[in-house]
Amino acid sequence: MASVHERKNKADEVTSHQVKWRLGGSRTGGWQTEIFDPDETGKKAAEVFRDAVNAAGQQLRAGFRDRLLGRTRPV
Repeated sequence: MASVHERKNKADEVTSHQVKWRLGGSRTGGWQTEIFDPDETGKKAAEVFRDAVNAAGQQLRAGFRDRLLGRTRPV
């Protein structure tokens, strides 16, 4: 199952929300992640994306959201 994690800095401030899941949902599937903004809107977007990953059987690969929107990920 996909899950949302708050990422925090040393000052305990939320710096991002991360959705994590294993590809295919199996124990041996590779970890996949997507990063969302640290604000409340980012948290809600992460929760919506988490639900989409779960509905797709954890078959969405990392970067799916950016590819869907026609963006490239920074290297």
